[in-house]
Amino acid sequence: MILDEDFVAPEYLLYFFKGYQKKVLAQVRSVTADNLDFKSIVNIDVPIPPLEEQYSFIQRLNSINNLMEQNKQQLSNKEILFESLMQRAFKGELFND
Repeated sequence: MILDEDFVAPEYLLYFFKGYQKKVLAQVRSVTADNLDFKSIVNIDVPIPPLEEQYSFIQRLNSINNLMEQNKQQLSNKEILFESLMQRAFKGELFND
């Protein structure tokens, strides 16, 4: 199958299948995917909205992913600061008598 980028954006398909993977993996009966039925993947109905809507969808998900990454970094920074504060507290370095 040749992907017609005038019809469907590759990143749109990537996001679709990322969202669909739980349903596909739920059909697997073991730890490895060796018993995954290829026909069930080939027969997946992929909704293909107009290209403009696909790009709008991609933009929104990219924005959400960027915000999630920023939040993850901020949380990591806060955890580092908290650990540092805890160490100083247990060493008695927080208060000057």
